[in-house]
Amino acid sequence: IFFRMLPAHALALASLSGLVARYASSWLLRGVLYYAAWQYALAFGLGILQTGSGILGKQPDGTLPVWSYAVFAPIHFAKWLIKSDLMAQVKGKGPKNRSPTEIVPGWWVGGRFSDQERIAWAGIVDCCAEYPRTVYGPDPAAKYLLVPSWDATACQPEPMQEAVAFLLEAAKKGPVLVHCASGKGRSVSILTAALVAKGEASTLEEAHALIKAKRKVSNVFNNPLMGWTLRRWFDNWSQRHTAAPK
Repeated sequence: IFFRMLPAHALALASLSGLVARYASSWLLRGVLYYAAWQYALAFGLGILQTGSGILGKQPDGTLPVWSYAVFAPIHFAKWLIKSDLMAQVKGKGPKNRSPTEIVPGWWVGGRFSDQERIAWAGIVDCCAEYPRTVYGPDPAAKYLLVPSWDATACQPEPMQEAVAFLLEAAKKGPVLVHCASGKGRSVSILTAALVAKGEASTLEEAHALIKAKRKVSNVFNNPLMGWTLRRWFDNWSQRHTAAPK
């Protein structure tokens, strides 16, 4: 269960890099490997605490500065490799599905390549801390909100509610999209909350079932950390909803 809370990749890479560094004959290679091990361990620890994704430097407009690629090169290399089609084929899964999925009319969830559908989004919520913005849509006026979190974690209840409110407002003008890297964890957690707030479901489990029926890769409740965060959001939302004047 512990390894479902965060990708085991970060911890495994930290351990592997540190182990190889101990036996590296070159001091330069040893230094590079220890630096990489430190970064992977840092990503793992901050992910467990659900904080610190801003250290990668992603800006509110979705851009990643050049210094991020230089300073955090090991993290950027690892996320590129792990999410690549090559790695999917090594795992025997074949090429990744890059298409977003419409869960209820006008409400979509997907990965960072969701732009291939060329839908005129009224609003886009981006959950990625580690990738620059890749989804724009043909309408330059599309509203964009960055709610960054580490891979396989969920954002805190406060930014989750910000994203929910953003989606509810943007959906009045057209289709909305929530996306992360692959469209199965971070983005699904936010859409699960949004579907409850929208009234499409009365519980988180019902909302997630709606998503799971259309997008099989969704795995929020297989991840205890995501499930715990969603329930914290739901408790806060329920209190506000109940206390609101009729």
